[in-house]
Amino acid sequence: MAQRIRSIRELKRLTLKEVENRSKASGTAVSKSFISQLENQNADVGLSCLEALARALEISLPDLVNEKLSAEYVVSSAALDAFCEQDRISAAERASLKQLLDEGIVSFSTTKDWREHHHASKFNQARRPVLTELPRVAEKGAVYRIPKKRTGSRGKKNH
Repeated sequence: MAQRIRSIRELKRLTLKEVENRSKASGTAVSKSFISQLENQNADVGLSCLEALARALEISLPDLVNEKLSAEYVVSSAALDAFCEQDRISAAERASLKQLLDEGIVSFSTTKDWREHHHASKFNQARRPVLTELPRVAEKGAVYRIPKKRTGSRGKKNH
């Protein structure tokens, strides 16, 4: 758990002080010295502290404690959720983006990166119909002439 908390914090590019400040803002202060002790496996942690850390790291408690999920996946999933909420992304679009994440096709650690990806993919989708409506220019194939067989007296021998 200690390494997981550190990995998530570092992936989110947060300092110990920033996590401490975020935990204070969420209602349960966790000091930077305690977070450091925890990350260095020099302290035990209770449920209320884990909940405060999860809120400060902007991830769900189940994602924080589920060690089957990689820290990168947890951070990317949380960033995707925040992006979808902030930008009011539809459930269908959210499910499509989540599928890309689950399949390992894309993974972004910030809401900004998810937003840029989403806008770029929408732009590309908007351009596709225009490109398919352009007239197709067929190449003129080579023309081969096959000589006709000649009939009549010219090709016959006289005996």
